[in-house]
Amino acid sequence: ERNGAFKILPVGGVPDTRTVNCQEDDGIVSYQSDQFGFNNPAGIWQDHVRFAFVGDSYAHGICMQNPKTFVGIFRQAFPSTVNIAIKGNGPLIQLAGVREYMPVVKPKIVFWSFYIGNDFENLKSEMTFGTLRNYLDPNFSQNLVSRKEEVRDQLITYSEAKIRERLSNAFRPRTALDFFSLLARKLTFHDVSTLLDRASNSTKVKRMQQRKLDATIVRREAQGVYNSEVQKLSDLLQETLLSAKKQIEKWQGRLVMIVIADRISCLIKGRDGRYQAVKMISKKLKIDLIDTIPENCNDQSPNKFYSRGFSHFNHEGNQWLGKKLIDYANTSKRR
Repeated sequence: ERNGAFKILPVGGVPDTRTVNCQEDDGIVSYQSDQFGFNNPAGIWQDHVRFAFVGDSYAHGICMQNPKTFVGIFRQAFPSTVNIAIKGNGPLIQLAGVREYMPVVKPKIVFWSFYIGNDFENLKSEMTFGTLRNYLDPNFSQNLVSRKEEVRDQLITYSEAKIRERLSNAFRPRTALDFFSLLARKLTFHDVSTLLDRASNSTKVKRMQQRKLDATIVRREAQGVYNSEVQKLSDLLQETLLSAKKQIEKWQGRLVMIVIADRISCLIKGRDGRYQAVKMISKKLKIDLIDTIPENCNDQSPNKFYSRGFSHFNHEGNQWLGKKLIDYANTSKRR
């Protein structure tokens, strides 16, 4: 948007396309995107949809085959479930997704996945995009549903340009970092994993990692709810969620938040200002909050639900959250 690359600002992926999610040591994880570019089975937008998910990589299902993600597990119990989550999306893009696509199916419950680790930073970045700021106006829309072919053509053109740029720079290292990046690309995934494992096991590296972690903990603990930056972003998050809630309530739907911990949230728990801010906002707006932090930050095994690097849920974490959401949905039927 900043350099005029986009005539419109897409909030999903390329429609009707085999999409590479990521590459892991057991192979490439991919899926066939739906008619709007999201990670859904074919024909889902014509069904009677009761549930929907919006969010980032956690709900998108990063590096997990669909049946093993928490959305995939939930969908096995409730097949009429739409997912418009995309890795890297933050709250304003999620609001855009709700505005553009949810009126097509009018789900009764929309699960909003909020990741403590970077969603505040994403929100801060998204505010620099005029088109995304416009979604705070309840009457604004890009009419993306009717512009599917335009979205597709634009994303393909942009992706091809980025690929050409990457290829042109791939074998021209200009700095030491470029050189080592080039070297890493020439190694197999197993070679790189072995090197990383050896490096992470060294005492010196562990001490450096611990010092960095300690510094981050101190900084996050100091960022109380009333820290000026946290407060400003919290006000913006509240405005964003309120706009999404009002949109969903137009068809008597309900917004439900899922708050997902990062490593720091797990370590300092209730002393995390961001976490406390999200809880305060959900209470003020009367939004149901599915709080995963007390359970998945168990003192005896705080890493058991996370993959290496504490970045995303592993199989056990996805199964745990999927079951928790199924229990919530079954309870909501009786309301």
